[in-house]
Amino acid sequence: MEEQTLPAAAFERPLRGVVSVVYSDAGKDFGYIIRGDEKYYYDPRLLASEERPARGDTVFFVAKPPLKAGGKPTAAAVLVKGKHAAGAVVNVLPSGRACFLQVADGRGHRFNIFMDLPETMSEVTLGKRFRFVASENRRGPSALKPERLA
Repeated sequence: MEEQTLPAAAFERPLRGVVSVVYSDAGKDFGYIIRGDEKYYYDPRLLASEERPARGDTVFFVAKPPLKAGGKPTAAAVLVKGKHAAGAVVNVLPSGRACFLQVADGRGHRFNIFMDLPETMSEVTLGKRFRFVASENRRGPSALKPERLA
């Protein structure tokens, strides 16, 4: 499936939270993320990371309405700090040494994160995909240890 990309400015600023509870039902992990006094539901369809989060993991996400009436707000495009994910370049900074990647979950929710480009990496173009380790800088989520994907 080809991933559609949109301009970097079209996306919400991700929130930061901590996974408080993880449940497993028939091999499908789901749970809750705490951010301040708010609690957000997530399930595997809402993950942007390759690996599922564990209790206590720091995560980045965009807040969405509940999936069903009376439910908790939803954490979408959940990116787990310290775990692998993939994203597509949506904006290259004028210096050519940094860019923004778009990460997405299985339901199409998206947000953008910052990535410094290593000296060894040649020109990066819009739409190019990278696998990376989710991290954080002073402005929010960022990508470390990028690897080009075919």
